[in-house]
Amino acid sequence: MKKQQKDNKKPPANRKEERRSTYLKVLTVAVFGAAKVGKSSIIRRFCEPEDYCDEYEPTVEDFFSKHFFYNDRTYQLDMIDTCGSENFPAMRRVDIAKADAIILVYSVDNKMSFEQLSMYRDEIIEERGFDIPVVVVANKSDLAIDSSSLEITDKNGCVLNTRDVVLKRWKYMWTLTSAKLNWAIHEPFHMILDEIQRKKREAADNNNESPKIKRKTSWLNRSLGKSLRRTKSTQSKLNE
Repeated sequence: MKKQQKDNKKPPANRKEERRSTYLKVLTVAVFGAAKVGKSSIIRRFCEPEDYCDEYEPTVEDFFSKHFFYNDRTYQLDMIDTCGSENFPAMRRVDIAKADAIILVYSVDNKMSFEQLSMYRDEIIEERGFDIPVVVVANKSDLAIDSSSLEITDKNGCVLNTRDVVLKRWKYMWTLTSAKLNWAIHEPFHMILDEIQRKKREAADNNNESPKIKRKTSWLNRSLGKSLRRTKSTQSKLNE
């Protein structure tokens, strides 16, 4: 009897794993905020969880990159760690122009750091409008003792909650983090990716619906055309 030949074929790869290995989305994220709010610490913690230093080192501009899996997709996030000074508007405009998403950071122990975000917001709107995903991060939550840590007083003396300002007035996403405790560090980056995917699905749905709308419109135009021709024909016969 002939010996059965062994099947050397490998079993088919899992489609999800195959899709994960072939999909790579490269995104640029610009991170803005006042000095000493923890921009660099958030980025470093995100890239390397053990990378944290209590000593403050001023940043002119630095770049980080990270590959990771999220929701069955492979991403490469190229992050721009920007200067906390207000003296480089031209550099900020360049970073805003090339970014796919933006993170604005303020510190819960520094009320002025939130007020500075208004300047960044104006520059974002001027350069990109409202189409770019923006997440506002309230960092140093380890220093927050009560809810008043999120409150500021405006020029008219009204007490405002910074979270409400971001969500209701600015229409941006908002989250709370602590770079020191390495708490919720991934949240702002995941929020950005979720928002980008949501917009992608929304655009795809709109594209799928548009042919139906065109077909309905063309059918309506043909029906109206036929009705108008009948009306003209009837009037011409009456005139005769």
